[in-house]
Amino acid sequence: MADRIVDESKNAVPEIDETLKKIMLYALQKGQKTLESGEELTPFSALAIKDNLFMEDHAGKTPEDCFKSARHTVQHVRGADGYGFCYDGYLETDEGQHDALIVEGGTPGGEQGYAIGRLYTPAEQEGEQPVFEDEVVYVGAAPNFMEFTLTENDTDADNPSADDSDAEEADASDENHDAAPTDPQEA
Repeated sequence: MADRIVDESKNAVPEIDETLKKIMLYALQKGQKTLESGEELTPFSALAIKDNLFMEDHAGKTPEDCFKSARHTVQHVRGADGYGFCYDGYLETDEGQHDALIVEGGTPGGEQGYAIGRLYTPAEQEGEQPVFEDEVVYVGAAPNFMEFTLTENDTDADNPSADDSDAEEADASDENHDAAPTDPQEA
């Protein structure tokens, strides 16, 4: 899987739905607290449905397994407002490869998802905490696992993209994923 390139001059921050922004920032904060507590971060999703937030871990043998598990969990949930998928990865910056906590998210029917992140320096010794940058960065566009999810106003007859061929196409787009999560087995 290829790295995401962070180039602030080219990454103008788009207008992100307020609910989605809250979901993604919550997931980022939860992931950061996990790493600061010294625990290993298992990739997880945060799925918002009305006033509820459902959390699910997505452990896998490979990063692709984690992405597929997250997609499977959120892709056709009716009544959902959006999701965030958080993982420990890295970004390429002007200074080279840098550890980052990354959250990707999307909303039902949205053509694209978004990725945000927070760069950090890992703890050097056991018992120390990683040091996180204050700034949350916009990483770029990301696949939207809910691209083919019906909204409350849609019906199956109104949305021919809800069929299995589109779901297969969506799964295939995971292979072109720009993010580079840390392999869960490397820790």
